[in-house]
Amino acid sequence: MLSSSSVDASGLKVAAQQRTTCLAASLSSEAPTAMATAYPLDPLCADEIKAAAAACRAHGAASGASQIRFNVISLKEPSKVELVAFTRAEASGAPTAAPPRRAFCILQLPGLAGVVEVTVKLPGGGNGAPATVESWTVIEGVQALATPDDCIEAEAIAKADPRVIAMLKDKYGVTDMSLVFCDP
Repeated sequence: MLSSSSVDASGLKVAAQQRTTCLAASLSSEAPTAMATAYPLDPLCADEIKAAAAACRAHGAASGASQIRFNVISLKEPSKVELVAFTRAEASGAPTAAPPRRAFCILQLPGLAGVVEVTVKLPGGGNGAPATVESWTVIEGVQALATPDDCIEAEAIAKADPRVIAMLKDKYGVTDMSLVFCDP
């Protein structure tokens, strides 16, 4: 945390204005043609999410993983050292580049009893450079968060199971499976 003496009110005001401008641009009905420079802790914008997904798909395809399911795509926050240096330089009015933005992705691959954690370096400032995969780590023996797709699939499996159908008929008299809803 920065002390009050290291950041003056005008520096904080400038940072707040930049975040507000970025947020307003991301909420605008007019999609930007290139990714704007965002404040280092701003959430990923739609273009950054698309760029991270494209980089993961390309890396996966090159590695033989053609069916990728995305569980998470979120901002990987810069290190505290990078963030403090940026904030101090910004508050002092010195020209400074924001720390590179990165996405943290959790992927699911068919047949993998685990997940893949990926760090993607995102293009900055609309320079045209593609997003690049910096790390691709397979973590076995863990489960990703349940997604809406997982819930739909689990319900379909349960409703098709002859034992579930028989139990619902015998115990509750329910024979119309369209009336049954399942929560995993």
